[in-house]
Amino acid sequence: MNTEENKLGITKEEYDLFISDNVDYYMGDGRFIFVAMFLGFAWFLWRKMYVYALLIIIGSLSLRIILTFIIESDSTYIILNPILTVTISLIYGFYGKSLYLNFTKQKIMKIKMENEDPEKQKQLIEKSGGINPAAAIIATILFFLFPYVI
Repeated sequence: MNTEENKLGITKEEYDLFISDNVDYYMGDGRFIFVAMFLGFAWFLWRKMYVYALLIIIGSLSLRIILTFIIESDSTYIILNPILTVTISLIYGFYGKSLYLNFTKQKIMKIKMENEDPEKQKQLIEKSGGINPAAAIIATILFFLFPYVI
């Protein structure tokens, strides 16, 4: 834990409670998150970063819709689509950890500011953090079914 966390008053125990699994992975020195790269928006849902996931879905769909109007030939789209997908995935991988740690800090600080009781803080931190596999799985299934529904 660096001096910034000490200034914020966030303890290792609070990070452990919020992150819950793979704490060392997220608090360690590595910058790239392979899971975020491969799972994209589903990883953000998995980590309970719902607003980020929604923005990613809206942004991704909007970008693809705009590209279909801008690009006149199917062959150009076929070439650009995988390049765009890989680029976006790499961005998730490189920035996922910093986004998640900032999200974690904000959530913990908000809980600590709104609740003075240390035991209540611990309960809320643990409840707010962790993972939500159901949201990630359901959203992924719906995302893949989306083209067939329209």
